[in-house]
Amino acid sequence: MIDSNKLELELNRGISFQKKGENLKAKNIYLEILHKNPHHPDALNLLGTIFQESADHQKAISFIENAITCAPNIADYYSNLAVSQLAIGKIESAYLSCSKAVEIDQTFPIANYNLGNSLFAMGRADEAIKFFKVAIDLEPSNDKFWSNYLFALNFRSNLDNQEVYDENCRWGNIKRNKNAETTRFVNSKETNRPLRIAYFLPELDQHVTPRFLKPILSNHNKAKFVVFIYGYTNKGKPQQFLTKGPHIWVDVKNIRERDIAQKIRSDQIDIFIHPCTFKTRYRNILRYKPAPIQIAGINLVSTTGLEETSYLLSDEITTPYGSSDKFFTEKLVRLSQFNVFGTSGILPKIILSPVFKNRFITFGCFNNPTKYGKQCISLWSKILLKSPKNKLLLKHRAFENTEVRNFFTKQFVHNGVNETQLLYSGYTQKTAKYLEYYNLVDICLDPIPFGGGTTSYEAVIMGVPIITLLGDSVMGRLTASIMKKIGYHDFVTDSAADYVNIADNLYNRLTLSKKLKINLRKEARNRLFDAKSYTQELEQNYQKIWSDYCKTS
Repeated sequence: MIDSNKLELELNRGISFQKKGENLKAKNIYLEILHKNPHHPDALNLLGTIFQESADHQKAISFIENAITCAPNIADYYSNLAVSQLAIGKIESAYLSCSKAVEIDQTFPIANYNLGNSLFAMGRADEAIKFFKVAIDLEPSNDKFWSNYLFALNFRSNLDNQEVYDENCRWGNIKRNKNAETTRFVNSKETNRPLRIAYFLPELDQHVTPRFLKPILSNHNKAKFVVFIYGYTNKGKPQQFLTKGPHIWVDVKNIRERDIAQKIRSDQIDIFIHPCTFKTRYRNILRYKPAPIQIAGINLVSTTGLEETSYLLSDEITTPYGSSDKFFTEKLVRLSQFNVFGTSGILPKIILSPVFKNRFITFGCFNNPTKYGKQCISLWSKILLKSPKNKLLLKHRAFENTEVRNFFTKQFVHNGVNETQLLYSGYTQKTAKYLEYYNLVDICLDPIPFGGGTTSYEAVIMGVPIITLLGDSVMGRLTASIMKKIGYHDFVTDSAADYVNIADNLYNRLTLSKKLKINLRKEARNRLFDAKSYTQELEQNYQKIWSDYCKTS
């Protein structure tokens, strides 16, 4: 006879080990419980989460589904199941699992959050926002909830800059560190000395920010600036350009943000530049004010919402004069371009646009499909319906999954598009091979309302122009900034009807110039990828900001 009380004690031991990160011990306990009782639902579910944490999502799904079979009315099981389903691209399955979890328990924070994530993956940002808000109302201090909620606000179909600002500030007020107001700095206020500046790169292997920072680091004036980089990776080692060079690399993995800030203060950093505030959870270090001056820039989507952040780097297109400043807690520093992007290695050769061989236009978009909401797909469908011969190539790692491809195909077909007009491509590991896919495209389409960033830089360096609709947010205007910077103003519009017309009228223009792509790359190199000039402008602003601080503090 099985002693259920003893099994419960063993289960709690396993949970305790799992919470401490001792997953092997926890796993062995769960397996031992299942040896005694193969239908123990909690042990099945928890064993599934062990596999989930090691990214073995197929096994996770198998165990959690067995748990649900044994106990079909536990919200936690469905919510956990959705995490693994979403991780392997089963977006509709994840949505159904989360919906069931919330149906069972509407007050379960993580279930509402996961439902928001599944909706967001389907391009349904407006609905996702509702569930992120519920999760936050239930658990207001959860940074993970806030991070996805504030990010998703920038995808809202009827984007409201006031809402984005207010909600970022609401988060900022919750996180406000009153001690930062009384922080004393001992930095020398001498202006004719090398400035000590620092960049912060948390989880640098999880986002593209290092590709934007690399050209800046390569061009900093070593006589005028002492450059520190505080950062860490989740897995593996940082790239060599970060750890080796004239700058000083400081690994801060597994160190609390409060202690990182103290380390930065002890290094007497004058200006702390945070280049990746696009995720709210990365912003927390700014609360502790590690330096007299804090600047957000390079990879961002909105205000930080933190009064401790002094300045934010932008340009006059992403943040127009007269209408944008009120939506930022920071003082805006408008540069001649928003940021600068580093190409990786030798660029692939540009070949003749495919339109000359195909006699139809191949449009393309290599953005994350979370950006392909109803509004975006409706707009692109109008373009494809204008000429049934034209095609649209959608490339992203998410399209490795059949369910994801089928989901988005259905959205286009619902709008009358023939599915033969849609082409999909999944993950390409090597950067050069990935960039070669732009040779299959005549024109790129910028998604709305949240446009491209990295992909827009990649497109233009491969000679592919981008049609873009001016939005109301930083990321709704970045591609416009890029296209205007290289002189292609006629690909930028503020009207959805014009967006469609530009695409519809491109055939003659494309076939008249065999050198369009080559010329575009040349302009991009000269005007947009000039890292030396950009870094000099950046340094001049750093020096002015420091000089102003010394005069007034």
